[in-house]
Amino acid sequence: MRSIAIAALLLIAVHPGAWAVYKCTSPDGRVAFQETPCAQGGEKLKIQPLGGTDNKSKLPTLEDLKKVLEQKTTIPTSAIPQRSEEELRQQVIASLKDPQSAQFRAVRHVGEGKAICGEVNARNSYGGFAGFRAFVADAQGVYWHQDGSGPSSIGFDGARNMYYPRAHAWGCL
Repeated sequence: MRSIAIAALLLIAVHPGAWAVYKCTSPDGRVAFQETPCAQGGEKLKIQPLGGTDNKSKLPTLEDLKKVLEQKTTIPTSAIPQRSEEELRQQVIASLKDPQSAQFRAVRHVGEGKAICGEVNARNSYGGFAGFRAFVADAQGVYWHQDGSGPSSIGFDGARNMYYPRAHAWGCL
């Protein structure tokens, strides 16, 4: 759903004046973006074209999108305590089905010693190795790649405890 909203906002940014965009908040706090005015609790958004105010704005480049992602993080990394690389590895090992079978690769201690990121392979419930899977671990938990998050999850409070926001916040991506 978020990726659809982001794609719609990018399309509008490329084609200024094509639609009005309204950010609507329901009574239960859910946010939605739509072309029609909100029934209640909403605001009209001003979309600035990426290439300027003329109608010949340029398409966003990969660098433009990377800059937007770099600005988005809601994880207060300064409040997370430091842990040694070994403590964080043990935390990852403890989260596995077969802890003794853990094989690590490309592990980095990041965020001034507050997190590690890398890949781990271990045996699954059937006794076979599942294949290397990317992870991020900090004092608050272990976060696995392919947990349903994606680059569009970065910056959303509701996605703080998912792989992509954590990996982005710690500089693993």
